[in-house]
Amino acid sequence: MKSFINIFLLLFLFLFIYSLLGMNLFYHSFNNLKIEFRENFDSYDNAIITVFQILTNSAWQNVLYLAMNSDVSNIISALYIISWILIGNYVFLNLFLAIMLDEFYKESQNSGKNADEDTEEILLKQKIKNLEKPAILPMNSPNFSGYCSNLEIEENAPIIKPFLVKKESKLKLICEKIIFHHYFELFMQIVVLLSCLSNVFETYFTSPFATEILIIFDHLFNFIFFLEFFIKINVYGIATKKDSYMRNSWNIMDFLILIVTSIYTVYRTLLNSDNKVRIEYYKSRDFFFF
Repeated sequence: MKSFINIFLLLFLFLFIYSLLGMNLFYHSFNNLKIEFRENFDSYDNAIITVFQILTNSAWQNVLYLAMNSDVSNIISALYIISWILIGNYVFLNLFLAIMLDEFYKESQNSGKNADEDTEEILLKQKIKNLEKPAILPMNSPNFSGYCSNLEIEENAPIIKPFLVKKESKLKLICEKIIFHHYFELFMQIVVLLSCLSNVFETYFTSPFATEILIIFDHLFNFIFFLEFFIKINVYGIATKKDSYMRNSWNIMDFLILIVTSIYTVYRTLLNSDNKVRIEYYKSRDFFFF
């Protein structure tokens, strides 16, 4: 957040300036057709919402249409809106994204170093296990008698217990093999891309059959993301160690997205089933529109 403070302050300053400038230019001029549009500069609240709408390029052409049909000169209206698009969208938002991607790149570099350290730690544990295996000589070995004769045992010698390493569970070893596999990250990136495409298709395909298919895919993607979360907490732990799951900002973001998408998927499934029950009820009552 330290990297974003200056850009946030500058962005809010320009939002404030363009809101006041818009109120000075277009005050009560967007409603000259006696229609109350949401995009107007009649108050400071509406002005800052309108300026923010232009900043995000969300239906900014509506504001341009109202400005061109207002009492203000078309040249001034066009210069006002186009200048704010160039300054706000192509400068501030891109600068914000550049800073965010740079910080995520630094974080990914640190997480890569932690992964290398984890791999070295696993190899070290494996070497310790190999060293702990006793060198047992067979009875018919020619060196067996010599091996035994060279042992000198004192009467009051202290009994030294061997250094024991806690055996890792098979589940953790399987999770380590999965997460350190070179195709794991590629697979998760493909799943994220498919999940984004599913959200895009949800906007355009509104038929009941398409909705059912998209809900099934949402459940599948959520299951894969939950499985990734389960594997990572088994390998890294939750928050106890330095390189735990919740100590990484990327993992925290993934965890929050997993919770939100799971709640949304459950809500969407319940809403869809409720709509089906309601439609069946209307059909059973023989309403005229069915």
